Amino acid sequence: MSKTLETRSKLRTALKAVHPRVWYERAPKGAEFPYLTYILEGINDPTLDRYVLDVDGWDAPANGSTVALETLMGNVEQALHKRVVVADGVSFVIYLDRCFAIEDDDKRIRRRRYTYEIRTFEKRRDYHV
Repeated sequence: MSKTLETRSKLRTALKAVHPRVWYERAPKGAEFPYLTYILEGINDPTLDRYVLDVDGWDAPANGSTVALETLMGNVEQALHKRVVVADGVSFVIYLDRCFAIEDDDKRIRRRRYTYEIRTFEKRRDYHV
């Protein structure tokens, strides 16, 4: 499995522990609110393998309140920020970078995006002490 796919898999597992409705890139049409989507993008840096992770929380509360959405995103932050993941193919640490609200064309929908930086570390098999 590629490093990116393994990282995505580990992230999905961590997000599913927070909330049952999690999708990569976009939710299916008619998905029940609230839900999470996430996107993982690589950063071209010759000195360090890094990714940017965007986690979006979506809700369409009948009363317009964002309390449930803010609580969900707080739970995501608790689950991911400063988390260290150790796996066979790749290990990584996650840091929260920024949080912001995103306006949707549909005024009923409330959305939050939390952006994380992921720094990966690989086991080197050619290194001996």
